[in-house]
Amino acid sequence: MKHLLITLLLFPFGILAQYKLDSIGLNDDILLNTHEVLYLKELLSKHDSVPTLENQRIHFAANNWGAKHLSKSAFFNTYCKPRTEAELSMSLVVLVLTPEEREELKVDVMIVAWSKITPVGRARKKFIANIKNSTSEN
Repeated sequence: MKHLLITLLLFPFGILAQYKLDSIGLNDDILLNTHEVLYLKELLSKHDSVPTLENQRIHFAANNWGAKHLSKSAFFNTYCKPRTEAELSMSLVVLVLTPEEREELKVDVMIVAWSKITPVGRARKKFIANIKNSTSEN
């Protein structure tokens, strides 16, 4: 019984142990490293469909409709690491871009932290335009 209890207590943390928190957000490469992929998959595991994140070009943003554009390191170091260390949850919106949007932005997936609204219709077009303007300025 003692072994069963230990196993059950460790099970919820099994997936979390697959990534190393100190190995995420180390650079601003557009592709995620293995630990970043595992971390995001864990955060998104409650969603019905988790997009493939391996070898995907990802743009990070925060706030409603992604008003604040973030580098990969800023996203992980500002939003993810502190909340994980404090054992707090986080709200994420994931947008898988259309082929046309992918071509225009040179990005495959958008991940937006703390957005109460998922951009659709004209709001999505404005969102895409803002991303394009923000990335062309950098």
